[in-house]
Amino acid sequence: MILSKLVSNILVDEIIDDVNACIKNINLVQELNESNEYNFDSLYKMYDKNLIKLINLEKELSKIDEFIDEFIEEISKLLIEEKQRFNETNKKEQENKKRIFEFIIFVQNKLMNYKKVIISFNWILDKMGLDIEINKQNEPEFYSLIEFNISKRFKTIREHVGINISILDSSDILLEDFETFSLNDKKKFLEKILRDINFDSILEMNDIEEIIRISKMSTSINFLIKFIDVVNFVKKSI
Repeated sequence: MILSKLVSNILVDEIIDDVNACIKNINLVQELNESNEYNFDSLYKMYDKNLIKLINLEKELSKIDEFIDEFIEEISKLLIEEKQRFNETNKKEQENKKRIFEFIIFVQNKLMNYKKVIISFNWILDKMGLDIEINKQNEPEFYSLIEFNISKRFKTIREHVGINISILDSSDILLEDFETFSLNDKKKFLEKILRDINFDSILEMNDIEEIIRISKMSTSINFLIKFIDVVNFVKKSI
């Protein structure tokens, strides 16, 4: 199958799974709160509408990119509206809105990562050809571009965001060896970095800049993990 079509099919399935996972979490919150103190009607309406749109979407990277942009814009508008009304509500309603923020940001972050995945694959397609189909002859070039892309983005995390030395010490792996790892070993290493970050203690910090820095780092690492997941799906389909 043509690479762009293959990646498009994978991304659509992944986005559907993530949105459905969010809806399941919303359902779980409502089931555990029999008092019906939470109102997620606005989220259900938005997510259901976009799931239908996604299922019927033409499987092209450009169309998926447009869909993500429109979905993010809709999510951002809802988030702004909920924030504007936050201080006007009582304590009970504020708790409701905090849960709404949680579920909005969950999907928003997922979509942003998929947008970055599309950017990375578009770069690869520019190098190899828009209608390229991966085969035994061009497979080495494809994986070489994949590895280059991952290493480049990881170096960006190190240089512009930074990684706490204590996190690296606990990983028992030298960062310089990262480029020699297999894709799955890279993923395991990145997942270990995330596990070693104590997000609860970070949120208690008074240093806003540090909170933002570590948040950016975790977002970038999550993207790399998702990118590797998509590449692995591609590998299974070749």
